[in-house]
Amino acid sequence: SEFGIPSDPTDRLVARHEPESLGAELLRTLASRLSQAQARHPFKKLLVTSAVQGEGKTLISTNLSITLALYNKKVLLVDGDLRSSGMSRWFDVVDDSSMLAWRNLGIYRAPLLRKAEGLPLWVFPAGKPVEVPGSILQSTEFAERLDECENDFDWIVIDSPPLVPFADAGTLAALAEAVLLVTRSGVTP
Repeated sequence: SEFGIPSDPTDRLVARHEPESLGAELLRTLASRLSQAQARHPFKKLLVTSAVQGEGKTLISTNLSITLALYNKKVLLVDGDLRSSGMSRWFDVVDDSSMLAWRNLGIYRAPLLRKAEGLPLWVFPAGKPVEVPGSILQSTEFAERLDECENDFDWIVIDSPPLVPFADAGTLAALAEAVLLVTRSGVTP
């Protein structure tokens, strides 16, 4: 099923709603540089993380995914932050049934992908927050599901938790082919 991209200005999705802004231009520059890097060293899976909480990694991964989709690239945005599933809640695409089955019953059924209205953008949603997501992220089934998706998309952007204090970003980095580290000027230690 399709979902709508939030249009509230407080959501700060400048790539979609403020295309003439400086932020949208910087995202286009980033998308262009990533595309150039992809042409030199073929890769599809890009992990977006930060050193600590609150540096804007989810905002960047979401806006970057929208920017790439606006270039008619098929993009899969993975909510890899199973501790908070903030991106899935932002888009209102939380898939509780799959992650609960994965965690509690050992049934490895990945969530159904959700498509954004009017864009070649899909979301691999997370479920309710999981206290110890390593059993999911480190599973063979999770890696296989990401690999299966690779054939259908030009880009797979993985939004992850911060590097500190969790091991999740390191686990996801092993599944990705490139890492984008988001830092916030004057905030990042």
